[in-house]
Amino acid sequence: MSIRGASAIVGIGEIPTKRVMPRRTDIGLLGEVTKMALDDAHFQKSDINGLITSEGSRNGLVKYIGINPPFAMGVALAAASGAATIQLAAAAITTGYCDTLPCAISGTARWRWSSWAEYGQ
Repeated sequence: MSIRGASAIVGIGEIPTKRVMPRRTDIGLLGEVTKMALDDAHFQKSDINGLITSEGSRNGLVKYIGINPPFAMGVALAAASGAATIQLAAAAITTGYCDTLPCAISGTARWRWSSWAEYGQ
């Protein structure tokens, strides 16, 4: 079984990368790029029946944007997370788990190497 041609990227949302974004949360940023992608694709929130996002953000993003998709998962593969979400989305669509899903990834590696007291300085 091939997934070639069975799915397509039809919308995109992107926020410029910055070292620090004061008073912005990962969930808020994920919600913002999800809305941008839906608008770009001319989809409504009601069209979504799946979601792939950063590990640890899945439940928060589902609540933030107000959806209850039957298929939702989080991905934590460091620098490979973006590419992995696209592969997983294509597989989920091809196998019938869902037919419309945003792939929303955010985060920073900075917290891994510094204390919370240093974060944002």
